[in-house]
Amino acid sequence: AHVERIEVEPAEGDFDRWISASQSLTMATFNSAKACRLDSVCGSLEVGKKADLVTVDLFQPHLYPPDMLIYRLVYNATGADVADVTVSGRLVVEGRKILTVDEAQVLENAHTVYRGFVERAQLAPYTRNSERFWGAARAE
Repeated sequence: AHVERIEVEPAEGDFDRWISASQSLTMATFNSAKACRLDSVCGSLEVGKKADLVTVDLFQPHLYPPDMLIYRLVYNATGADVADVTVSGRLVVEGRKILTVDEAQVLENAHTVYRGFVERAQLAPYTRNSERFWGAARAE
């Protein structure tokens, strides 16, 4: 889970009223399972519960230095930082590579659907860069 921004206007310096990074993480994991009445099945790492695990590559400039880990995960990490994913004990992403589908085939299928849509909607002229696109801001 990633929180972009929380709109709160407490009195200046009244940080006790702000949602902390650890509270945000708890809300996204345990509390969301609890809200769905699934906390006996998932939402925390416990023996007998279902678990999906995500490993994050922390060796990234925006996640360094490696202190304040929960803060950095909640506020700085993105999906692009995910290295591995295990769903119900099955490894589905390893080293940022999806193991369950042929990514190249999915992208090719998506491109075929896109081209068909552009053709049917007669949008081809709008998908090309204008003649002024490259170099338009350059002084001649």
